[in-house]
Amino acid sequence: MKMQIYCSQYSLSFLSEVSPLAGAEVASRQGALLKIEFSDDLIGYADCHPWVQFGDFPLEQQLERLCQGQTTPLLQRSLQLARLDAEARSRRISLFEGLTIPPSHFLVSDLSAFDPKILAQLTSSGFQRIKIKLGKNLAAEIPLLSEILVRLTGSDILVRLDFNSQVNQQVFEDFLRHIQPHWGLLDFCEDPFPYQPEAWQAVQDRYSIDLAADRECLQADGHPQSAGVLVIKPAIQDLALIRGQCQRIIVTSYLDHPVGQLGAAYSAASSHKLLDICGLQSHTAYVPSPFSNEIVCCGPHIICPKGAGIGFDELLAQVDWGFCYAN
Repeated sequence: MKMQIYCSQYSLSFLSEVSPLAGAEVASRQGALLKIEFSDDLIGYADCHPWVQFGDFPLEQQLERLCQGQTTPLLQRSLQLARLDAEARSRRISLFEGLTIPPSHFLVSDLSAFDPKILAQLTSSGFQRIKIKLGKNLAAEIPLLSEILVRLTGSDILVRLDFNSQVNQQVFEDFLRHIQPHWGLLDFCEDPFPYQPEAWQAVQDRYSIDLAADRECLQADGHPQSAGVLVIKPAIQDLALIRGQCQRIIVTSYLDHPVGQLGAAYSAASSHKLLDICGLQSHTAYVPSPFSNEIVCCGPHIICPKGAGIGFDELLAQVDWGFCYAN
């Protein structure tokens, strides 16, 4: 399909001044919003927010390929979302019309900056899951995590731990033994170490704790014996292609721009798969912006945004767009 593509680069600043990913000590993230004018005169919007740590091409290469009329897996998904957004805008309806966005967990991207005193507030707000990113310095993180787990004892909240594959199997198993009294509070451990089917299966069997595959979710798809949970990011994966046989499926954002975040929310809301509590409130990891201020949350629930398509009508109209490509 013929199209004209415009882009506008942006920067997102982490509240904690460092990336929540171990080994990625940066205070901000760069990406680009895309405006696509299709040959049938429809206009849609999407996000391009690459993570080089996850194998994406850097933003400069993404945009260079876009300007040359080429795509990447990330850009292909962006173009698909832009088309869905365009079709909804042409009908002047919300992309979320008739849909319900699944509830989300509460994201703790920097454990050292988290105040355990707000746990009571999270409980009263209706959150049932908390996701905590670990792996930068487990020795320092274990006491902080233990305090949270003690405070959660007797509550209805379970904890999801995300290591981003930053430790090895021995370190992870040592960690589990340190927190053994609190195993019952763990919902799952995500990417504890790089996905190895036999090693992951041995850990699940030995500790009766679900492991969640994020980076290698496609490889783990259909293998509940090694990964009881699949974490799907619609920014780079097509949820419709995931089988998830006897596995829990969780949809999360790509820690991207609110435009991309709501793209993930739409993928989750429109899916016919039975989804577990998702991770769609990632905007809280960044310093508030005009776009993130448009996202209204009621506890774990995102209120469907106002406007056509994915929303943000007035803000997108104010963006300074630069020409990128035409065919």
